[in-house]
Amino acid sequence: MQLTKLEKAIAISTLIHSVGVDDIEEYVDVEKLPILIEVIEGFHNNLTPAAKKEADISLMNKLIDDLLRSKRVQKIVQFRCKACGYTEQYSERIAKSKDGLRCKWCEDGGVMCNEGIQNQTTEA
Repeated sequence: MQLTKLEKAIAISTLIHSVGVDDIEEYVDVEKLPILIEVIEGFHNNLTPAAKKEADISLMNKLIDDLLRSKRVQKIVQFRCKACGYTEQYSERIAKSKDGLRCKWCEDGGVMCNEGIQNQTTEA
């Protein structure tokens, strides 16, 4: 996700107001604050309300899309040893490279068979 400088300024100014303008010096390097405030004020002074609203909406949509992309269904492939029943799981992408998989627990290296694909929700 790539944010524009304006979107970054909006996000930072929102966080500053959320933390509290008076308390921000405890959390941000004091030497950076004057420069940061100057940059943020420069954006806000040169913005029309319509452009600000458009940037707010763009930022919100980018954050929502990124958040929802991180919570996706990942396909998991399970392999089971024919001899001892030991199971291993791999993502579908990695499982494609696991032809001829042998059990690491069996002395003779039992054959691992694909038991199919299961859906599993992952969170980043």
